[in-house]
Amino acid sequence: MLRSGIAHKTININNNTSETLGLFNEEEEYLGLIAEPGKISPTYHVPDAYDTLLVINFARTKSMKFASDPMVTVDVLEEYEYNRIEFISTWPMPEGIYQSPEIADKQTTSMEATLINSEPAILTFEYNVSSEPTYDVFSFSADSIVEINYASGETGWVTFSMVFDIGTHFLSWTYEKDRSRAVGRDNVWLRQIQVE
Repeated sequence: MLRSGIAHKTININNNTSETLGLFNEEEEYLGLIAEPGKISPTYHVPDAYDTLLVINFARTKSMKFASDPMVTVDVLEEYEYNRIEFISTWPMPEGIYQSPEIADKQTTSMEATLINSEPAILTFEYNVSSEPTYDVFSFSADSIVEINYASGETGWVTFSMVFDIGTHFLSWTYEKDRSRAVGRDNVWLRQIQVE
């Protein structure tokens, strides 16, 4: 398949497994190529922009990620996680709890992740804020939409859950300080970040 106006490169997949595999981009969008077990696939054209590709079996239980090359051999597949979180940046995690680091007045710190889900997913986590009420605040956003807005004071542990449609989603947990004072621990703790 060729799309006019887009630079392409060719790829063949040598499928040495017993699984029928589909070719996907890194965002897990199906690209239309099927690799039969024990065979070399037909030559296929993929956009130059795809440096990393993925094969997934059609039962969605096994996969392999690889750099885009003209000939790719698939010998071993890994367990496929159809809903998962990949962290971009994390806060320190002593004793299994993410803790926003110490910051100065008028500063912000964030922890960021990507949620990749090929099925509808539920994200759940617990947060615990200890801060100057109203002024030093915790927020959580998904795809740039604020879902937890300015939690502050002494919250204790609070459970948050959210349903996500199929896709790739950007997540950000943020702690922000105003221009003066520190109360309590002056941070936010996060634990039990899970996706189902």
